Amino acid sequence: MAMADAVAPTEPATAPASSTVQVRLITKTETPISSTPIVIPTNVTRYSLSQILNHLLENPQPIPYSFLINSVYLPASLDEYITANGVSREEILEIEYVRSMLPPQWEGQWTQEDWVSGVCVRDEGVVSAGYDGVVRVWDWSGNVVAKSRGGQGPLRSLKCVKWIDGGFVTGGMDGSVRVWSHSHASVSLGVEGKGHEASVDDVDYRNGKAISAGADGTLRMWSMDPSEAAAPQSQRKKRRTESAHTVKVQHPRKPLLTQSCLTTLTTPLGLPLTAVMFHPTDNSIAYSTSLSTHLHTHDLFSESTEPITSTPFNAPLLSMISLPPTLLALGTSTSRILLHDPRSQTITVNTLSGHEGFVSCLAPSPDSQNIFASGSFDSHVRIWDIRNPTGSIFRLDRQDGAGRVLSLDWNARGLIAGGQDGKLDIWTGNTTNMAKL
Repeated sequence: MAMADAVAPTEPATAPASSTVQVRLITKTETPISSTPIVIPTNVTRYSLSQILNHLLENPQPIPYSFLINSVYLPASLDEYITANGVSREEILEIEYVRSMLPPQWEGQWTQEDWVSGVCVRDEGVVSAGYDGVVRVWDWSGNVVAKSRGGQGPLRSLKCVKWIDGGFVTGGMDGSVRVWSHSHASVSLGVEGKGHEASVDDVDYRNGKAISAGADGTLRMWSMDPSEAAAPQSQRKKRRTESAHTVKVQHPRKPLLTQSCLTTLTTPLGLPLTAVMFHPTDNSIAYSTSLSTHLHTHDLFSESTEPITSTPFNAPLLSMISLPPTLLALGTSTSRILLHDPRSQTITVNTLSGHEGFVSCLAPSPDSQNIFASGSFDSHVRIWDIRNPTGSIFRLDRQDGAGRVLSLDWNARGLIAGGQDGKLDIWTGNTTNMAKL
């Protein structure tokens, strides 16, 4: 009996279901409530906490909310978080609430005649680059309003495309960087940049300058102003005027100018570069990724052609985007996405897993610095929130047998993925009115 009395007060290993904790609910984006702490059960789930919040806000219609603690999404229950992080139940937990995301809605599919190697979107329309060497301009109803061929022969394929002021710039398998003018239903070739000795696999543009990443291992910078760079061809060719149906392929004409690049930057091993981008805030700095596994940082105006830094990772890097204020997301050949801060002494902030093939393309959310999309050789598009450590928040499926996703872009009008099947899939809905399941 004495022994029974001695063990009776012993606490169980896990918290009782009736355990409670004090929390303070805060927000940066939604209607705030009183900062006075409230007492809730620790077994509360996201759904039940959302119900409590709706009641406190007196919302006429329930709104789904998600919750973050220390910038990380709340797991299944508060109990799970408290146990995993060793939090005292006597503490006041500060929980941030945000409106939940709804999944993007598939709206349709457009078709072109060959692989969609590049896609770029803006409010006025979509431009796509194809392995057939044709660049196409689409309206948001899926109509091709203009198209033109970038080259002929076995190396005619286009590898990438980017909208610029008054047109777009493309990179080709023949090593050319071409600048196109676009107005209404016409596309005309204005400048052709020569210099790369292998395929141009990515381009970026800012303030009248384009940079290109080549499979020859070099990064080159080009001016969109023909007078700014030396031109091997001293005589400009006059443009021929054409009267053609808007969807007829305009065959390549001589460019107004064949241009040399302003700058050629090399990389230590000379292996193919796969992606390139300007620094988010500094126009003199660029980043490139390589099959050598390195992330290179370049000074575009330095006398040296070598990178400022070359950071090695554990796999070849295939794609890259910026996530403000400081992160870079890097797609790899091992199906993972690496989150890296170039200012940090450590290599990787976090690793995101979920794809089952090369992560070939990435696109940032148009209105949330925490959210981005990825496309993979596994044929899927995934949506990620860097505050969610457990994986992607949505997987967007394409048709069976669609093959590799090769290109991806996202703006407020829609998320578009182009692939090996010659299709462009369109999903609509932006991140502020989409919700996490």
